[in-house]
Amino acid sequence: MGTPAILHVKQPGGKVLSICIHNDGYPSHTGSILKQHYNSNELANCLIIGGSFSLLEKQLQHLKRYNKKENMAKTFPNLNKSIDKWGERYNYYWDGVEWYLICPFNTKFPLKTMTHIRE
Repeated sequence: MGTPAILHVKQPGGKVLSICIHNDGYPSHTGSILKQHYNSNELANCLIIGGSFSLLEKQLQHLKRYNKKENMAKTFPNLNKSIDKWGERYNYYWDGVEWYLICPFNTKFPLKTMTHIRE
């Protein structure tokens, strides 16, 4: 069984687009790849617009996307609504400048910037 994670990307006006990654959502894999390979607005949006996928890869063309309507990016009015809907352990949020790791079930450290995650 995989370790899912949710990607959230802030849009103009403050809304959030979100998708699910179904495998290897750990910071050591997903966090590292996001930080190194999807570190601009253009790349973050290209990653999320195509919908959910199985495993995050270093290049967009290698992603195995699920081409079903229910797996397309979902729009939420804000980040909290998106996190509440999904309820996953690992949430990655692009705020337009950098990626953040949000672990809603870890009350001691609810928000950690990706720059503090070892690669």
